[in-house]
Amino acid sequence: MAINPHNRIKKRYQQELAHTTVTVPTACCLSTVGEDGYPNTRVVSLKAVKEEAFVITGAINARKGKEITAHPKVALNFWWPTISKQVRVQGLATLLSTEEADTYFREREKEAQIVSHITQQGQPLESLEVLQQKFIAAKEMFQHRTIPRPAKWSGFLITPVRIEFMVFQMNRLHHREIFIKSSPTETWEATLLQP
Repeated sequence: MAINPHNRIKKRYQQELAHTTVTVPTACCLSTVGEDGYPNTRVVSLKAVKEEAFVITGAINARKGKEITAHPKVALNFWWPTISKQVRVQGLATLLSTEEADTYFREREKEAQIVSHITQQGQPLESLEVLQQKFIAAKEMFQHRTIPRPAKWSGFLITPVRIEFMVFQMNRLHHREIFIKSSPTETWEATLLQP
């Protein structure tokens, strides 16, 4: 019987959630290829594991979105310290549909929605005071209104081609196993790796 690595990810994630005390247990490291050829990494919040793919969201006109659009091969890294396990994912990112982006935007806290509305993520900031004033004004304006999703805000579905699991061992004989899928129609092939 073929092993589905997504089931293992979900199980390990649930183990971490059951024991963790970290504030954002959905945090993971996203790596992209920069416009200048250098790799870029940043911590993002995983929104869902859907249809055997990973969902991340954010401003698509910011550096992250531009880099993914130009080079859709990306990587995710999860480190779950409570259970001493790591998951590394390499895959292909595609833009979420308008409907999916709307859904994920509605799920955000209202203050996060406002920040997405009033900022150009990653652009130079002339004055923190002016930005805070814009935030207060927008908060007042949207106090009793639904905040529409800005066109610049969406997300990506990352469909993996490689998933590697590592169980950390104090003696450094880590248990590592990689799952590789050559095409969407093929089954996952598992290989044990030396630590």
